Amino acid sequence: MLATALAPLANAGPDIDEATSSRPDAGATPATARQVRGLNAVGGTSLGRMSGSVSAAPVAFKAAPTDMVDMFMFEVTSPSAFTAGVEPSTPFETSLWLFYLKPVSGGGFEARPVAGNNAKFVGASYSQVSFPPGSTGYLSGVYAIAITQRGVRPYGYDSSGSPVELFDPPAVDQTGLMLPISTEAVLRIWGGNPTTGGAYGVAVSGATFIPGTTGTGLCGSQLAGSCFESGVAKGCDDVTCCTTVCGIDAFCCGVLWDELCAQLAFQNCVIFECPDPVCPADLNDDGQVNGSDLGIMLSAWGPCS
Repeated sequence: MLATALAPLANAGPDIDEATSSRPDAGATPATARQVRGLNAVGGTSLGRMSGSVSAAPVAFKAAPTDMVDMFMFEVTSPSAFTAGVEPSTPFETSLWLFYLKPVSGGGFEARPVAGNNAKFVGASYSQVSFPPGSTGYLSGVYAIAITQRGVRPYGYDSSGSPVELFDPPAVDQTGLMLPISTEAVLRIWGGNPTTGGAYGVAVSGATFIPGTTGTGLCGSQLAGSCFESGVAKGCDDVTCCTTVCGIDAFCCGVLWDELCAQLAFQNCVIFECPDPVCPADLNDDGQVNGSDLGIMLSAWGPCS
């Protein structure tokens, strides 16, 4: 079992919560994660704390389980300076999972494992994660943290389509870092059987907001932001809705996706809100059936092998 020591955490910078006006819960994949982008509450770029809540919703091997995983996307400019730690007051046992988000064609990301942690020290209920000490292969860029209840773990698929571990399997209260079994593996599903949950806080050092101009100008770019929220970028993340809105008002793709653009999205983009708890057509589990789900379906179109 591979483990490395965790350094103390120094926290600085404003907060960000998982909830937004159009998506109250951070998802479990890069496509549904809470993006930390633009500028913070005081006009700067530093990120100091992420907050939200998770619930006990046991599910075996699902790509986007209902509220038992929260993922946040942010930028890291110096991996050696990055640390994230769950606050000790968090009332349930936690795990933290750090992923590098590799851009792929079509504007999305693959989440590739970097490090995980269950317990900052033996007997602790809270976790702390950083980049593996001495590692030189990690560059500045967009990364993600996922917080889960302890016992919920990320998996990939092997060549036969069976779930495989992404990280070195840990003891229940393992301290130190869990390192990737393969840095080329890709997050596909989550599995676990949590029995509790609640509100959490994660203190962060060495992370910043993703610049508001990153990945903008293209309909369907994930970093363009939600079509239903005004932002500091051009375009939005749903290619069908974005194309519709920009066909009505070119300003939304040429200059800025502002409040009017968001209103046009609400008025012209057909959204089916899924009933509780799930609906089969919601392929990315974001609570809506829209162009994002259509894109997932079309990407898988073709003969079965």
